[in-house]
Amino acid sequence: MGDLRGKIRESAVRLLGRLYRIIESQEEVATRSLVDSLQKQEILENLLEQSKLVRLPGSEQLHYLLATPFRYPPLPWGSRFGGTAESGIFYGSKTIDTVLIEAAYYRLLFINDMHEAPAAPVASFHQIFSAKYCADPGVRLQSETWRHHWPQLTHPSQYGFCQTLGAQMRESNVQGVEAFSARALMAGICELPSSGGGVGGEGINVALFDPATLLPRAPTIEAEVTAETTIEGISFLVKSGNSVSTTTFEKSVFLASGTLPLPA
Repeated sequence: MGDLRGKIRESAVRLLGRLYRIIESQEEVATRSLVDSLQKQEILENLLEQSKLVRLPGSEQLHYLLATPFRYPPLPWGSRFGGTAESGIFYGSKTIDTVLIEAAYYRLLFINDMHEAPAAPVASFHQIFSAKYCADPGVRLQSETWRHHWPQLTHPSQYGFCQTLGAQMRESNVQGVEAFSARALMAGICELPSSGGGVGGEGINVALFDPATLLPRAPTIEAEVTAETTIEGISFLVKSGNSVSTTTFEKSVFLASGTLPLPA
């Protein structure tokens, strides 16, 4: 792909905003069933925390929901902007709809990878939280400057270009990036602009390389989510305040060449 560090430096800007991330909400329920008091629950949670990998330097003061993504190495195949030998990256989305699409893809990938398909829909319970971030310097990959590279940046299964770019951004001391979500494009909630102009938050993901980009305050729980997944699709029941909505995604919207693309 060549050396893009010059382009990275030229397009560096200050990224500032709020991101959303979805997590499974069963962990506390699972551990709470092992103890009979809140005091014992606190002791158990502290023991579990001590058994985990050491936090990445700079994340010591972050809430555990914000620090956790930085402490673990990537999966064996890496991630969109991270190789297999680099420290973890904090991924989020600029809108709740986008984070649901990302979750839908990974839940469908999980169910379809089972040796035997479940006989009934698989229920799971999640929370969506938000946090504020400031990456300075950062790179806005959805900007017109990067138009030539959009096809590589949004490829549904080949991450080689993005991972090499991510390594070059780290070498250039970039703290984080914003970029189009490949899954949101596949699902049709956003599209690549045909000409220059502003791009809103819908269909945009955030990748943070440095824990210092996150404000050291507790994240805000934005919604409780119940998911029902089959091999053909997933439905989310989203409760946020007094609002309740249902969103459904069919597996077909994520297919590439007739199959669900692997993450990398």
